[in-house]
Amino acid sequence: MLVTASRPGTKAPLLGASAVTSTLVPQGGLWSHQAAAVEAARAGRHTVLAVAAESGRSLPYEICVMEASAEGRTSLVVCSSLAAARRTSARLQAAGIPTGHCRPHTATRQPDDSRRTVYVTTPEGLHTAILPNHRSAGTFLSRLAFVVVDDLERYSGSFGDHMGHVLRRLRRLCSAVGAFPTLVATSGPALLPSRSASRLWGLGTEQITADTSRREAQTIAVAGRRPGASPPRTDGGTAPATAHLMAAFLEEGRRVASFSRTRKGAETVATLVRTKCPPGIASAVEPYRGGYLPWEKSWLDRQIAAGAVRGISATTGSADAIDLSDFDVCLLDGYPGGVSDFWRLAASTPLVVLVAGADALDQWVADHPDHLLLPSTDRVPLGHTNPRTARQQLLCAAWDSPLSQADASFWADGSCMSGPGLEETLSSLVDEGLLGRRDGLLIGAGHRLPYRRVRLRGGSLDDVRIVTSDGELLGTVQARPAAATLHEGAVYLHRGRRWRSVRLDIDSGVGLVEPCHDEETTVPRTVNRVRVGRVTALRLLKASGATRVWCGTGDIVVSSRVVGYRRRHAISGELLGDVPLGADVLANAAPGDNAALGDNAAPGDNAAPGDNAAPGDNAAPGDNAAPGDNAAPGDNAAPGEGASRSGAARSGTPGVEAPDLPTTAMWYRLGAERAESLSRGALHAVEHLVSVTLALHAGCHRSEIGGFWLSEREADEAGLEPLGTGPAVLVHDVEEGGSGAAETGYRLAGAVLEAAGPLVESCSCRSGCPGCVHSPHCGAGNEPLDKAGAAAYLALLRSVGAEDGSVRPPTGALP
Repeated sequence: MLVTASRPGTKAPLLGASAVTSTLVPQGGLWSHQAAAVEAARAGRHTVLAVAAESGRSLPYEICVMEASAEGRTSLVVCSSLAAARRTSARLQAAGIPTGHCRPHTATRQPDDSRRTVYVTTPEGLHTAILPNHRSAGTFLSRLAFVVVDDLERYSGSFGDHMGHVLRRLRRLCSAVGAFPTLVATSGPALLPSRSASRLWGLGTEQITADTSRREAQTIAVAGRRPGASPPRTDGGTAPATAHLMAAFLEEGRRVASFSRTRKGAETVATLVRTKCPPGIASAVEPYRGGYLPWEKSWLDRQIAAGAVRGISATTGSADAIDLSDFDVCLLDGYPGGVSDFWRLAASTPLVVLVAGADALDQWVADHPDHLLLPSTDRVPLGHTNPRTARQQLLCAAWDSPLSQADASFWADGSCMSGPGLEETLSSLVDEGLLGRRDGLLIGAGHRLPYRRVRLRGGSLDDVRIVTSDGELLGTVQARPAAATLHEGAVYLHRGRRWRSVRLDIDSGVGLVEPCHDEETTVPRTVNRVRVGRVTALRLLKASGATRVWCGTGDIVVSSRVVGYRRRHAISGELLGDVPLGADVLANAAPGDNAALGDNAAPGDNAAPGDNAAPGDNAAPGDNAAPGDNAAPGDNAAPGEGASRSGAARSGTPGVEAPDLPTTAMWYRLGAERAESLSRGALHAVEHLVSVTLALHAGCHRSEIGGFWLSEREADEAGLEPLGTGPAVLVHDVEEGGSGAAETGYRLAGAVLEAAGPLVESCSCRSGCPGCVHSPHCGAGNEPLDKAGAAAYLALLRSVGAEDGSVRPPTGALP
């Protein structure tokens, strides 16, 4: 158990305070970091304030926009979710600031120059409403003094990549009317937040990171592992333990907020709590996640605000929708992935309990709880300048206003462009007939506006509607995860009720469900395939004699087919049996395929990238929801982890095929001299260990990374450029188009590989456990695994020496 130290805080006067801002400035002045942020923004310096939410990081920009409003200038506040935008708008209006609220796809609700000086919106509102209709808001933009980007840490992965383009489009339109607004961004504690803000904004940004606010003592408990003992092998995940604690605290009269990494986890915790508590308490417990209908979210928001909900079981991505200041206890159903994510959820409650899962990342945190109190080393994992994103956003930019040669300066910093350059990307859009040329300008061609075809928070555009046999609409899920969520026989949880999927038609976008009265849950069994599309970089990582380790990165496509499912008891986790879809696929699997069986994730603990990423849980109709809340494969982590490799998802295999996942990957081609001694189990274990250490280095959650282990033959068949001989370990982003983790892994390939050895050697188990080489996300059911072989091989690599660093240019696109 940890107890954080209290501190008195340091005040500073606000210089130049006026009667206009006196209502906002507390008695005694501002905290020093608040005053510094106000002074920097007043001076026109682009600034990011990176402190905890309870340290008053929103007050500086509220003061700035109020002063600008009094002077007749305008401000635009971009909140990461619709719920956060509503709260911000209400707070500004209470302070007397004339505020408007602009939602996505509402062309009639554009900034009204005559009545409003501050508009609050979401990234989707900026992208689909304000920028396309900027001509009706010309006066508003011409007087724009400040652009506020709240919760900078939420713009990770491809969401941040899109947001970088959206903000450049805004700067471009402002420049055309003579406005050069100042950026004021807020963020939780992070490593180099100014770098992240500069990549989003496209201009240099200064950072303020010293938190000078008063802090009360806080108690942090870590549950889930006995000191000195190997973690038990569990199949029920952390949901039962979290529910037990939540029920106990509720019966003590406390108000409890629980956060799970997935929709399934949030629903499971709420359901279990209701079975453990008396009826009077159980009726005050509700789940909260993405995929709910708008009226359901509105009703939940009102119930939470009124205090009628005493216990809330939410996804980590929906935290922004909940005011945690009135809750007594925060329960974390598994480590949320980073220190900044931990404090984003835990900062407002006096008691925090982290229920660590059985996987290696959670167990590492359980063994090193002091890590939670260290200064944050988390990076905001911005996207990797995806060329697909650039194409989409440049097309939107041309529809905003015709593009000229001078507009290239807004993308000149390179933060949003890689691979094909700006000119090459625009030329390809012209060649495809999506852009036209007129008087030296590039303009949008055709009559189909591109804005709504771009999903800022990732995932496919095509949602599958979940419908009951009576025709009632329960919710939605995106097409790719629908195969794992709604395959025939799957149990789907919705607001504490179980439904069984009867039929799924991805092409027509409908999944039919009926009530399920069995106390069970299902986990899909998948077969997966990986193929490399383009190798972007290669380098020799280690070399000693014939032992040579090459590292590469590039674009891949992962194919996934659900071929059956595993039934488990919802409470005990007891295995109830395996059910094939159509026929037994093992007969069709290629020799050596290690995937056919596979839980793509542990029951209830299978995290979705977006439940840790963008806050789309509160999206209104038409809002682009968070990547994981609509995108995680059934709340069963992404295709790939240990799944069958080059030949598994063949067209003749029965089952439900999910849409392909184009993403990015990095891989190691392991040295030829030792390849024969590296068993299949050892290779599989190395892949698990690399995935864990990559998550630690990239600042993301383990479930945001998928992986494959491939023999030398399979690596060649998959399209990994043959670098000598030897098997391969490949890890990839589970977000479509890539989230930046694989790019980070390639850049830090030596450190990632070096850290894998101590991770397995420090575990006291005999043959492998979830604390070292077992993974709850394993598509092959953690078979085969050879802990000793992996440890020996990693020790050998550490003895080889430092990185060689030799770079070999890739030969180009591979089949």
